[in-house]
Amino acid sequence: MMALPKIHVTRLAHVHYQHPDLDRAIAFFEDFGLVKANETDDIVYFRGNGPQPYIYVAEHSPDEQRHFIGGYQARQT
Repeated sequence: MMALPKIHVTRLAHVHYQHPDLDRAIAFFEDFGLVKANETDDIVYFRGNGPQPYIYVAEHSPDEQRHFIGGYQARQT
């Protein structure tokens, strides 16, 4: 069996999760200190204190489970 290549993330831009109770997740992240950067009916983008426009994407889950969708690397300029 061949080894899989390693992923080298130099800077994480944001993470994306699905939540079964989006309102509860929003309340948690606001209590934690994140601020809504943008939102639609089923998805909310949260920013922190840094220069990133958003660092966490919370989306309504299609079922009763929390799902990790992905972590995304910031583009290098």
